[in-house]
Amino acid sequence: MSFKTYLENARRVDPKVVADEFKANFALMETLEDVTAMTDLIVQTCGEKLGEWEKGLELLKKLKNNAQIPDKAHMDRSVAILMLGNNPNTSMERFSTEDKIFIYTTVANAIRNLGGVKNADKLLAKADELK
Repeated sequence: MSFKTYLENARRVDPKVVADEFKANFALMETLEDVTAMTDLIVQTCGEKLGEWEKGLELLKKLKNNAQIPDKAHMDRSVAILMLGNNPNTSMERFSTEDKIFIYTTVANAIRNLGGVKNADKLLAKADELK
């Protein structure tokens, strides 16, 4: 199976199945764009859909240790999204204003979808303060 086919299938199946099969599908990545797409899929699946922030962090760590990362800033934002979802007290000071807004709103939307409306509102308020 090609990486493109894997991505298409991953968007259609149960996120829990996708999360359980990430490591087995790392070998499908052939290009730097594939690494970025896998990073996004990990964040979306483990973080935004399942709220399994720590599992996503573990997977990104494995990815960073075993693949060339084409865009380190993208990877840093992806890690920050999972860290903030896991721990609302995670510092975002090292990020630019635009990055902070992106990270806060991404995590807020994920938390809201997972049922954490009050915490989502707090993160959205932080993002609004930065605008």
